[in-house]
Amino acid sequence: MRGMLRRTILPRLVYAVYRAWSATWRLRRHEPPAFTERLERGEPFIVAMWHGDELGLVCFGPSYHLATMASWSKDGELMNYVLRKFGFETARGSSSRGGSRALRGLMRLARKGWSPVIAVDGPRGPVHKAKPGVLELARITGLPVFPCAMACSRHIPLHRSWDLTDLPTPFARVLIYWGDPIAVARENDSRSAEMTQRLEDGINRCRREAREMLSGPG
Repeated sequence: MRGMLRRTILPRLVYAVYRAWSATWRLRRHEPPAFTERLERGEPFIVAMWHGDELGLVCFGPSYHLATMASWSKDGELMNYVLRKFGFETARGSSSRGGSRALRGLMRLARKGWSPVIAVDGPRGPVHKAKPGVLELARITGLPVFPCAMACSRHIPLHRSWDLTDLPTPFARVLIYWGDPIAVARENDSRSAEMTQRLEDGINRCRREAREMLSGPG
């Protein structure tokens, strides 16, 4: 009975609550010209962000045509349901379990026009330290990586273990901030410290500028 409730009732309940919760947010987005031009052409891209910032990006799933990983765990099953209800496509697996299968799934989805989203410091940290998987995906697919970050005017800290997720409160102002693209050539070493540092710098710049923009007028 408990298993059935977790599989059928809980995902629907979580989706309904999160849909109602996020509907109160005052959403904004900052998009550089290279990003909007790619959207207008209907071309996919890769999203790189820190773990937790996807809470705001979820609201833009349909408009950005996004795809991401969902693990085979019980929590992953729940997230798979919620994400698909928000308009995401999913590839099953995670970087710690079935990762190569999930990566191949994201490649297939990218070829179909979906834009993969990867929390580059997940699934277990260390916090705000990028892993090279997103750069390898960019190298293989030829797609640009757009750093991305969320900022919000008020939040509830959901910090546990290494995770520093902040959930925007009802009626908070929420900003999704996109940075300039990072290209990874086929001959580049996606595991190089230089490439990883460039990625981390791009995401951190997005976070910093998003917070500055949100703290300004309006």
